[in-house]
Amino acid sequence: SFHFSAARFQLQCGRCRSSADGSLAGPKEGATLAVVGGSFECGKCHQRMVVRLQPQIAYGGSPLIGTFATVGCLLRDLLPSDFLAACFKCSQTVRVKDFGSGGLRRANCRQCFALMRIGFEGASVEAEGGGAV
Repeated sequence: SFHFSAARFQLQCGRCRSSADGSLAGPKEGATLAVVGGSFECGKCHQRMVVRLQPQIAYGGSPLIGTFATVGCLLRDLLPSDFLAACFKCSQTVRVKDFGSGGLRRANCRQCFALMRIGFEGASVEAEGGGAV
């Protein structure tokens, strides 16, 4: 299983449509599943953009790793982010940094030294009504 430790994303301003990158890090470096949020300012028109993330634990075959809510902007893309992954043998968590979709990352558990292979095929961003953005 794994979940967000720090999420990086691309936003589109709701007023002028310019793009900006943002990031949200969970409390205790992502060790909890608490809701995190942040406010960003558009570099072009100074529109205030607000993003909230509710991280969720993803298991093998689980399609959902978190839910984003935005105000004044649209979430355009999920950029390589940091995740916490749990070892299947001892349940110790391992931080996987700058991990993006489409790749397979190998990591060793720091407690039992088991080899872990972590990957996900892709991320989709959907509008609140289920329509693609």
